[in-house]
This record gives sequence, C-alpha cells and structure tokens, in this order.
Amino acid sequence: MEIIESLGSAIDREWKQAHYQTAAFPRIASALLAEARLHEHVGLRELTNWLSDGRPLPVQSNGDFGDAQIHLFNRPRWYIEALLWHSGRTGIHEHAFSGAFCVVEGRSFQAAYEFVEETRVHNCFLLGHMSVARTELLEPGAVQTIQSGERFSHAVVHLESPTISIVARTINDALARDQFGYEPPFLLRHRIGPFLSEETTRLRTLRFLHRVAPAHAAEFAARLIAHADVESAFDILRDVLLVDTGAFGDLYTRAERRIGEPMPKLRQVLLETVRRFHLSTALADTRLRWQQRLLLSLIATHTSSRAVVDDLERLLPSDDPGGLLKSLLDEMAALNLNALTTEALDRVRSHASGRGRVAGSGATVLG
Repeated sequence: MEIIESLGSAIDREWKQAHYQTAAFPRIASALLAEARLHEHVGLRELTNWLSDGRPLPVQSNGDFGDAQIHLFNRPRWYIEALLWHSGRTGIHEHAFSGAFCVVEGRSFQAAYEFVEETRVHNCFLLGHMSVARTELLEPGAVQTIQSGERFSHAVVHLESPTISIVARTINDALARDQFGYEPPFLLRHRIGPFLSEETTRLRTLRFLHRVAPAHAAEFAARLIAHADVESAFDILRDVLLVDTGAFGDLYTRAERRIGEPMPKLRQVLLETVRRFHLSTALADTRLRWQQRLLLSLIATHTSSRAVVDDLERLLPSDDPGGLLKSLLDEMAALNLNALTTEALDRVRSHASGRGRVAGSGATVLG
C-alpha cells in the first residue's frame, strides 16, 4: 500500500537521522502515525485488497498475536504490521520492543498499569502492588506510544468486530527484559523457555484428567502439591479452581501449610483470576453492544464499583449518565450472563443507586 510505504520510508529516514537510537523510535513512530491519519485510508477492505492483488508480500512472521497478523513493511531493525481482532482481550503485559500503534477500525478499551515490587521469589516470579494508572477508550485515529519493559504495561479489550490496529515496532530492544505478564492484584511473572518444562507436562496431564477422570484429577493434584514449589503450586491451584472449586479449599490449605508465605497473597491473585475469567467469558457474548463491553471491561479492571461508575461517566459522556447506566444494566440483565458477571453488575447497580445515579431494575431514572 502506497500510504504504508510512504509512512515506513518516513519513519526509517527520521530514525536514521537520530542514529537509530532506541529511545528515539517511539517518539518518531507516534508522531508519524498520528500525522498519517491511517484510519482515513486503511481498513479491512484495503488490507484484504492488498493481500489479494497477487504481488509478493513482505516477509511474514509466524506470530499468533491477534486473530490475523500481517506484516506490511519490513526493515532490518523494525517493521510495520496490522493486527486484526474479531473479539477478545489481551492479558496485562509489558513489551520486549518499543514503538507505537494506532487504531484504524473499531473501538478498544485500554487500561495501563503500574507495579511496585515487594518480594522476588525468583527473577521471573515477583510479588508486589499493582495499580491502574489510567483507562481510556481508543477510537479510530487514536495513537499509543509503546515503551519497552516496565515503562509501559497495559491490557486491551476489543469492543467491536473487527478491530484493526497498525503497529510500528522494533524487532526487539536489546536491553529490555523479556515480556512479563501481570496477574492482579499482586503478581508479575514471565514463563521461561520455548520447550515444555516438567511442570508444563504435569499441568497438561492435570487438565487432561479434569476432563476424563475428575476424581483421579483431585488425587493427582494433591500429590503434585505435596512436592510443588511456590510457582508450581500457584499454577496447579489455578487450574483446579477454574474447573473444580470443591477441591480447591483442601488443596490450598495443604499448599499454605507446607509453603507458608506468600500463599495468602497468591490466593487473592487466584480468586481475581477466576473473577476475570468469568468476565472474559461474558465479554465474548456476541449479543453485547460495544458500550456494554466497555462496562464489563471496566468491571474487569476495577474491583471498586465507584471506580467503574466514575470511569464509565468519563469515557461515555452523556447528558443523562444515570439513564445511560441504567439502560446498559437493564439490557445486560435480560441477557442472562454467567452468575459471577451478573453479581458484579448487581453490585454496580447497587452502588449507583446509593449515589442517586440509577434506580433499581424497571424503576424510573433518578438522576
């Protein structure tokens, strides 16, 4: 595509003038992506036309980020790619590269996070305090700078289908640490190595047993917990909690008795994992409108109903914010979403009613 070739050449030219300094790339990429206004020129139709016109493509990667990942422009140090999403959300993650992305089609919700380390179990399993730094609605034309490592960590929920972003990024930043993932409210971790570890093999076997022999799975999990280190115990307990809540209590007690700290904090991480899992399941419901997905995204991001209501009012300005929230809650109540999601929506309604924002289901709008 001519506009991508022009953009790529401009970025490469300016970065060369900056002597290919890694620190300069995010600033250059962000400025030129914003200037290009790609959302006015590139969308699903333009991308598919370009893919199908018979000309050779730039070298493609075998990455699996997004529902489709298309390299549009390659240089030895960096490249431009399109990421296409049908639905879904990313986990909270850092980046081992730097650059910028812009949204060209669809809307997304983004939450950025900060993490303060308190305890290092080992270099790839850290405990600390995680907080939400900011939330925003990314609409077509929005540009986000990407700083490598702990300088920028975020999660994105794709509210519409399709959602398409164009990313200009380095291949990797030599001094950046590997990409870590965050598990609220206390855990930062990185899974090591391209090969299956002993623990991965055990976990896969446990998942298989949950499907074919649940009673055997509980016995197998107990035997694993008896020898597990902190990280392995966490993974075993998470797998059990997602499929067999009845067995979780005894297994957790065994792990805490044998390991001690930091199991109480990890228990809170496990419970938050389950909460987010059920909310993610609800987010995938195709009956939802993007505004309803935004509300669920805020519930997944915040544990405080007050923060959910305040953020919704900020991100979806309305002359009648109470009426808007009530409408969203009433519509979602009629969808019969999973029980945990319904409880979360009820808590938001209860909080908003207490603040005079909305009345109960079926009642008139108060404010």
